[in-house]
Amino acid sequence: MKQDLKEIIDEAARERGIGGDVLVTAIESGIALAAQRKSGEHNLRAKFNTDDGTFSLTQVLAVKDEPLDDSEISLAEARGVKEDVRSGDMLEIPFDFPDLGRLAAQTTRGVMRKNLRELEMEQRVAALAADYGKLIVATVVGKSERDEYLLKAGETLAVLSRKEQAFRESFHNGEVIKVIIVGAEPGGDGPVYSVSRTHPLLLRHLFAREVPEVADGAVVIKALARDTSGRAKVAVISTKPNVDPVGTCIGPAGQRVKNIIKELKGENIDIIPWSENPEEFIAAALTPAKVKRVRCDWTAMTGYVELEPDQQSIAVGKGGLNIRLASRLTRWTINVK
Repeated sequence: MKQDLKEIIDEAARERGIGGDVLVTAIESGIALAAQRKSGEHNLRAKFNTDDGTFSLTQVLAVKDEPLDDSEISLAEARGVKEDVRSGDMLEIPFDFPDLGRLAAQTTRGVMRKNLRELEMEQRVAALAADYGKLIVATVVGKSERDEYLLKAGETLAVLSRKEQAFRESFHNGEVIKVIIVGAEPGGDGPVYSVSRTHPLLLRHLFAREVPEVADGAVVIKALARDTSGRAKVAVISTKPNVDPVGTCIGPAGQRVKNIIKELKGENIDIIPWSENPEEFIAAALTPAKVKRVRCDWTAMTGYVELEPDQQSIAVGKGGLNIRLASRLTRWTINVK
């Protein structure tokens, strides 16, 4: 019969698609809670012995020189249980099983349901979180008092938090927008996606959707940088000699990049040619400023930029935004003079 209990637990776990140890933990929690309610004691811990199929109870007490309450035990008394125990240790003492009767079954059943619901939610959240970095097309279905947008993508809900929205960006109910999955979290009726409109991957996905040459690899996005204020820089290179990477991304009459800018609610995007030469790359990254020359200190990974006086404010940009984006794009510290 004792072995039967282990087999019953294993079979029940298989039916629920979980590990037997997870179900055992849920049962142990239920029995410990039932024992605490019956005895009035606290800090009880139940343990299932897989060898003989029985449960045992222990009480976990803190060892103190001078106990202050029932959760503590004196050092002298504790050494009667375990000789080498010291003050500050946690000691497990065998606890007699109270007659739980129907209380054990009721409490254990309740705890199991709660634990299994939480486990199922964790598994579903993990499954959604595995979609990190994917682009989804979602419909705006609401907005909270905290300026979070509630979106619906198929049958799955998504939350666009305030911090993941670009500056001055707003949407109306029913509007269809593109977002990047950055995680998942528990919701009332199930897990929901956490999504972003500021993540650099959104820009990469939009270029792949709008520019066929990016999608098929003829043009490669080597680096990109975005700021929530509505500015971005993208560095591109061609894998084919007859393809102009910048012009291809801009498109005829600028239509390709205009479509991306429209999707991003007017974000200003600089498309520049990528170069293995850091002097050339830094000079291009400071667009729209015109750079005279760049000197690179490889030890400090710093580029020193020379330009005409009337170009300095353009290179730095409002609030330092242009030079900040250029530094992110090139991964070099940039100093202008």
